[in-house]
Amino acid sequence: MLDVRRPPELFISIIMTIVGVIGTFTEHNFFQSSANAEDSWSHKDLQHTFIGISWFAGGLLSIFMSWNAHPRNRTPIPSLIFIATGIAMIIHQQDLAMSSHAHFLFGASLVLLGLSTICEITMLASGIVKDRDSPMGIQYLSVFFMCSSGMALMGANRDMILFLINSGVDVATYALILLSFCFLMIFYANVLVDAFITMAGPAEPKYDSLESGLDEGSQRTSTSSQTLGPRPEGGSKYSISSNPLSA
Repeated sequence: MLDVRRPPELFISIIMTIVGVIGTFTEHNFFQSSANAEDSWSHKDLQHTFIGISWFAGGLLSIFMSWNAHPRNRTPIPSLIFIATGIAMIIHQQDLAMSSHAHFLFGASLVLLGLSTICEITMLASGIVKDRDSPMGIQYLSVFFMCSSGMALMGANRDMILFLINSGVDVATYALILLSFCFLMIFYANVLVDAFITMAGPAEPKYDSLESGLDEGSQRTSTSSQTLGPRPEGGSKYSISSNPLSA
């Protein structure tokens, strides 16, 4: 696999910083005037904007802490941001009860994502999880909760909520549907990764390496030298046990 020699939180923090900037300055028109009552910000606008600010500020801090860090020296800052965002989404009230429940699913997934990542970092720091060719089963929890939180976020928009209400689907059924799709997505990703490792792995060498050839040549030379005998002083290159012309 690709060895980037950087902790994974570095790349997560870069993405979080970019998302935070976009969410702060573009999603709710950060510089909008609130002189009129119609233009005043609602509690949703304030929450989404300050979530973007926290992602931007926390992402910068995490980038600074993990820029030159060893891959095993991971920072918990992104996990703390996920937990804080999840708590904000759990208590985030909507005008529809179904929408509030969907945001609760999103927030709970983010909280579990942060907690599972902190547990993984703790096990790595304590040496419980050693360097392995493949991750342990518990290390897939953060991947699962990240996938589930993303699906819950994309499925919490108003159009989808209205479709669920009109279809008579409750939040428990909707959570099980998202869970099933999440399992299938992770299964598909693992199949692709396993196929890539199997098919694009290092090919077996067609010829022996140069070092092995040199070792075999040196062994043959030493064997021939022992067969011919030691080299006499001031004489020929090889010693001859008997001279047929001396008779």
